[in-house]
Formats: sequence, C-alpha cells, structure tokens
Amino acid sequence: MAVPNKTIFPAAPAPASPPDTIGLSLDVSGPLRWVLPMKRAYLFILASFVWLIGGAIAISASVDLEDESLPDVLGWTLLIGFSILFLIGTALWSRAKGYHPVLGVILGWLGPLGLLILVFLPDKTLLLESRPMD
Repeated sequence: MAVPNKTIFPAAPAPASPPDTIGLSLDVSGPLRWVLPMKRAYLFILASFVWLIGGAIAISASVDLEDESLPDVLGWTLLIGFSILFLIGTALWSRAKGYHPVLGVILGWLGPLGLLILVFLPDKTLLLESRPMD
C-alpha cells in the first residue's frame, strides 16, 4: 500500500528576482524606476541641512559654557557631517539620473552652483527608456 506524499508545510516559493541596487525587490518600470532612488537622494540632502541647522543651534547653545574647545569640536563635527551627508546625497542623485556617482560628488563640492548644475542635467534613464529597441 503506497502512502501519498503529504507535507504538512508547503515549500517556500523561490525568490522572484534578486534585489536591485537600492535594496528593494520592487519590479517597477517606466518613470517609477527612478523615483525611489531620487527620494533617497533628496532625503540625504535634507538630512545634511537638518544636521547643519541642528549643529548651528548646538554651537550657539554651547558658546556660553566655560569649555572653550567645545564650539570648535562641534564646528568641525558639523562641517564633516554636513559634507558627508551632502556628498552622499549628490552622488545618489547623480546615479539616479544615470550618471556616475563621482560626478555627483564633484558637483557637490561646488556647493549651490554644483547643485544647480545637477538639477538641470538631463536624465539619462528617461532617454534610454524612450529609445526604440533594434
């Protein structure tokens, strides 16, 4: 007498596809493909300015304290933290537009002028999607 093969728990389904570069396994196409990386870039740039404002408030609060080296340490921490977050944001923005992240870092070092250039760079990902396949 043969016993039918009954399993208590069904087998787990295989993953559909490996996660993409931003850590999400969403299968999006068209203009939605660049929305998620752009939001991530915007968040890093916003975080850099929040860091800048918060650090300025901390420095102004620490000026009255007796420790004279504290504003210097906070100033350098403010500068380094802002630079790192801002450059990561511009690199992510550049990559989301289809350019190499190093271009975003270089434009990030230019400050507001580089950010303005990055805003007006054409989006290469949209150009590649609209090109007909041969």
